[in-house]
Amino acid sequence: MGFLEFGWTRPVGATLLAVALAVALPTEAARAADMATKKSGDAASSQIDPHAAEVAKRMADRLVGAERFSMNGEIAWDVVQPDGETIEFGATRELVLQRPDRLRVDLALREGGKRRLLYDGKQVVLQDLEHNVYATAPRTGPVDAMAEFVSDRLGIPVALSEFLSPDLPHLLSDHVQSAQYVGVETIDGVRCDHVALRNERVGMQLWVGQDDSLPRRITITYEHETGRPQFRARFTGWDLTPQVTDATFAFDPPKDAERIAFAARPSASKSKKEGSK
Repeated sequence: MGFLEFGWTRPVGATLLAVALAVALPTEAARAADMATKKSGDAASSQIDPHAAEVAKRMADRLVGAERFSMNGEIAWDVVQPDGETIEFGATRELVLQRPDRLRVDLALREGGKRRLLYDGKQVVLQDLEHNVYATAPRTGPVDAMAEFVSDRLGIPVALSEFLSPDLPHLLSDHVQSAQYVGVETIDGVRCDHVALRNERVGMQLWVGQDDSLPRRITITYEHETGRPQFRARFTGWDLTPQVTDATFAFDPPKDAERIAFAARPSASKSKKEGSK
C-alpha cells in the first residue's frame, strides 16, 4: 500500500515507531497474548464474513496485479510514554514501486526532517536529507525480501511491507481469523467498503474503493500492547501507470554528503540459535 514508514531510533517520547503489519515478527507481549488467546483465536477463525473477505481479496489482487504504482498520503503512529500517555507522531510520504525489485520512498516528518529509501535491485540506500548523511548495503532480490533484510539485519523495520509482496492475498487469508463488513463510507470523495479484520495480535480496519479496489485508509490497533497503540494511514494520488526510469530508483550522493555505516545486527534466526546454546 504505498505506505511505508521507516526511521532511525530516537529517544523515548520522540521515537519514530517502526510499526509492522500483523504478519510481522511478534513482540514478546504479542507472543504472550498468542498463548493466552489461543482458544478464543480458534473460535474466531470461523467468524469470517464472506463479503468482508471478498473485499480484502479484491484489494490484494488489485495491488498484486499492478506491475508498478505510485501513491502518496499521510501516516500517523502512537508512541506510548512511560507514564502511560499516548503521543501521536506522523509524516507524509510518497512511494513508487516497480516490480519485482525497484522501490523509492520519500518521507517528510511532521516535526521536521526528510528521509528517503531507495532500492534499485542492487543496493538499498537510506538517506537523511536534513543531516546530509546516507548508508548503503548491497542487496538483490524482490522488494519484499529487501524489506525483510532491512528489518531483520539492519534493525530498521519497514511498515506494511507485506502489502508490496506478491504473496499478499495468501498473507491476508492465512493470518486473518475474523472478518466483518462494516458498511459503505466515503474517504476523500471515494465510496469505500469498510471492513474490519482481526487475529490474535491486532485489529485492522480497511477502507477499499468500490470502483478501483485500492486501499484508501488503514488503521491497525495493537490490542495486546500497553496502551493499545495504533498505526493509521491515508492513501491518495494512486497511479498504476506512473512514468518511471532507472533514474527514479538510482542513488546519486549529494555533494559533501557523508556516508555512514549501518549498525548491522544478527538475523532473527541466528539470534534464536545462539540463544539456545
